[in-house]
Amino acid sequence: MSDIDDRIKELFTLFKLPTMAAECVRRFRNAHHDDALDVLLETLEAELGERRVRRCERLLRAARLPPGKTIDTLDPQRLSKGMLPRLRELSTGDFLERTCVFRCTRAVVPAGPERRFRHPSMLGAKRRSCSGVGV
Repeated sequence: MSDIDDRIKELFTLFKLPTMAAECVRRFRNAHHDDALDVLLETLEAELGERRVRRCERLLRAARLPPGKTIDTLDPQRLSKGMLPRLRELSTGDFLERTCVFRCTRAVVPAGPERRFRHPSMLGAKRRSCSGVGV
């Protein structure tokens, strides 16, 4: 397995295409189209870039910011001392690459006469608030 194979599988998985991730490289290799994997990887990398651009555009539209509002036009005097460096870091988007996704399950918790679905993190909060401890 080469770096190209791993990267192609990684990108297909990122794009939520599990069958392509599992089958594509093997089938290209079995059909003796090894050279085509380079072109496929370039295309997938281009798709990744385009998806990031489209995501940024979509988020900017959803934010409904005025057209001239940018981090550069921000008045630093109106911010607290440590806020501007943090905003600049956030504006790069580097934190997105460092984040981890945690999956939480829901738990069924009796809540009075009926049963309701509650997030597991709320179970401790419920217990703490019922015992008189502030949440």
